[in-house]
Amino acid sequence: MAIICVFCSAEDNLPEICIKEARETGRLIGIRGHDFAYGGGNIGLMKEVAISAKAHGAKITGIVPERWKHLEKLEDKRLIAKDFRHRKILYQMNSDAIIALPGGFGTLDEIADTFVCIQHNVHQKPFALINTNNFYQYLKQHIDKSYSEGYIDPKHRTKYTFVNTPLEAMDYIEEQLAKLKQQQ
Repeated sequence: MAIICVFCSAEDNLPEICIKEARETGRLIGIRGHDFAYGGGNIGLMKEVAISAKAHGAKITGIVPERWKHLEKLEDKRLIAKDFRHRKILYQMNSDAIIALPGGFGTLDEIADTFVCIQHNVHQKPFALINTNNFYQYLKQHIDKSYSEGYIDPKHRTKYTFVNTPLEAMDYIEEQLAKLKQQQ
């Protein structure tokens, strides 16, 4: 069993495909016996993953910045971060793997921070980005260009993956966690 942190949108009124995949991500986390960590609260895709994960047996940890501690609580356990920077540290400390669903600036910030932490060996948590409806196609192109032009060392390519479905993300996460366990 692992604790899987999910980065995703805190906005409502998103495309139905994104809502469906958020729910499926939560379902898979729960039915595969994992627990779930996220940004806390009851909004957007974050809410959809949390409700689904909980309905399928996952224990939920919400990691909420102090300014949002008043938000409705869905989680079993709530950690209060001093601010958004501290929140990213708490994500790293309270998870074994990370998945990114579509999201805005906050999600992009969390993704960039995760890439930097993996690149500089702050942690080696498995990281999968779900490219729902080609949401991350331009990010992937930017990263590919960064490799081809020498801005990122190619050895980092194996430390994350872009996938098309929650199932592919979970399969990758579990495979990587098993490899890490064997190395210990």
